[in-house]
Amino acid sequence: MENSDSRFVKKLLACQVAVGYQPLKDEPNPAFASPSVRFTISPDKFANPIETAKQVTAMFEGVNICLYVPGTAFDKHGTRRGRGSGWYDRFLASVPFHWMRVGLCFENNFSHNPLKRETWDQPVDWVCVQKADGVDYYETKVRGL
Repeated sequence: MENSDSRFVKKLLACQVAVGYQPLKDEPNPAFASPSVRFTISPDKFANPIETAKQVTAMFEGVNICLYVPGTAFDKHGTRRGRGSGWYDRFLASVPFHWMRVGLCFENNFSHNPLKRETWDQPVDWVCVQKADGVDYYETKVRGL
């Protein structure tokens, strides 16, 4: 049986472009998951998430994308908690559905127990948990991809 690490690598290799973010002090750097990030989302909380999504979508039209997203908490079911403004929820709702969404977090920001998911919360397809001794990969299957 294929393990989650090899399934993640297989999905990652199917992506032609990685889109990441500029990490804040308490967020993992997307480079730990993929050194080939070709577009970086600005940490500017005043940027319009829908316009940013339009820009990224236009840049990579017809391309398989791996989209790395930060969060203050994730669970193994793909629920993501951000900083409370809904920026990434609006961004994720505005990019193509087939883009692979990967949440990145540290071990202390990951829960095996379900987090409360609101109707506007946009889940992720995978959660990569950076630990002192490596990375754990959780496939959520929440969006059916």
